[in-house]
Amino acid sequence: MSPARFAFLTTAIIALTGTIAFGTALLRTDSAPRIASVLYTAGLSALCLTFLLPAPVVRTGHIVAGVGMIWLASSVWSNAGRTESVAHPTQLSYSPHRVDG
Repeated sequence: MSPARFAFLTTAIIALTGTIAFGTALLRTDSAPRIASVLYTAGLSALCLTFLLPAPVVRTGHIVAGVGMIWLASSVWSNAGRTESVAHPTQLSYSPHRVDG
């Protein structure tokens, strides 16, 4: 294997791992639309493997990833002004000797 091919393969594996990890995190939370998360993950996964896939698949990956990114960005933008009441860690009561039961 040539050094260039090895570098491309290593980069693709690292990028694919990050894409799948981020996509999984998006799917596990309820903060983003599920379909947008799937589009983002599937599209960018195809882009990570650009040098292994045929051109029509890569072009489709561009479109799918773009739609997913636009959808995710619009959901973040539409929720930007909303805040949820979340307890700050210093506001939580904790007693090491407390037993609930």
